Amino acid sequence: MMNSFTYKDIYIEDGEKILEVNVLPEKLCNFDCVFCPIGKSKSKVDSQRSFGDLKDALEDLKGKIETQKPDLVFINSKGESFVNDRIDEIVDFIKAQGPSVRLFSNGYLLGRKEYGEIAHRCDEVIGELKAIREEDFQKLQRPMDGYTLSEYISNMERFRK
Repeated sequence: MMNSFTYKDIYIEDGEKILEVNVLPEKLCNFDCVFCPIGKSKSKVDSQRSFGDLKDALEDLKGKIETQKPDLVFINSKGESFVNDRIDEIVDFIKAQGPSVRLFSNGYLLGRKEYGEIAHRCDEVIGELKAIREEDFQKLQRPMDGYTLSEYISNMERFRK
């Protein structure tokens, strides 16, 4: 059960105050990249999970926004933020408080309609592509079974359109 989010210290980027928030209780990702700064994935996942009541986490986030007055809240989680089944509510909650929202995703799920719709609510979306050959993608990003580099690129292209 998730009672709170975790945060990085507020920082300045291009003259804007940024509050960075992690909305996952542990690393949950559809990849297990060899270069991941968070470490190894216990299990790869690309479907949403419930982490319990968000009331306390959202109240804490509201307090941080009110006291720190960020220009932008950066959702940069331990893994893929889309795994949180309440990510849409979290994005809407932040926007209702006033700051812009930046969402970091590895980008693979952006081609799925339900995730693309959530991402389009954000002011900025960052996806990443770390390999340009299929064998490198499989070796370095260690995706879930069945994932391909061509689908990865296609998903990000579809979202961008």
